[in-house]
Amino acid sequence: MEDGAVTHVRSILYLPSSPLPPQQGDAMKMKAAQKVHYDSGPNMTPLVDVVMVILIFLMLTGTFTGATWYLKSNVPIDPRGAKTTEAKSDNPYPDTAKVDVRVSYAPNMAGGGQLFVGYLGDRQYTNVDAFAAALKTKRDELKSIGKTDKDIQLTIFPGGAVHFDLVCQAYQAAMKAEYTRIAMGTSG
Repeated sequence: MEDGAVTHVRSILYLPSSPLPPQQGDAMKMKAAQKVHYDSGPNMTPLVDVVMVILIFLMLTGTFTGATWYLKSNVPIDPRGAKTTEAKSDNPYPDTAKVDVRVSYAPNMAGGGQLFVGYLGDRQYTNVDAFAAALKTKRDELKSIGKTDKDIQLTIFPGGAVHFDLVCQAYQAAMKAEYTRIAMGTSG
């Protein structure tokens, strides 16, 4: 019974019914095949694959970010260089209306973590939607006196130890209030 099964498997795999007797040179060929050939060098295929993937990635990202070469700044360029000691005005662009926003937090006693607290001027907002509405009102006030979207810059100043998600909530509130120029500042 087993011989029939073996014969069937051999016929499927196209194996000869009896193995060939080993030749005298076969042992030497096996030893030669098992030897390490140092003259062939390491396998370079994985290295070439990784380099090609990196090259394609850099080509694609370089193509899509071609227009953003430099970050724009509100700091005026001084033709004399960086060694000036003269006092400058607080606002180098007098047409720019600056809206400064502070972001802080209150401890969340119920679930741990931090709760959003935003400040616009002296007013405190603990609701992000109310904060966005106040930012929209401030933007509308500035537009009513003739300021355009390019003239209005909102700067977010996060307090110390404020989680990044709270800063993101302030940024989203500014986006909801339709500010187009939003900057991040340091509080210290």
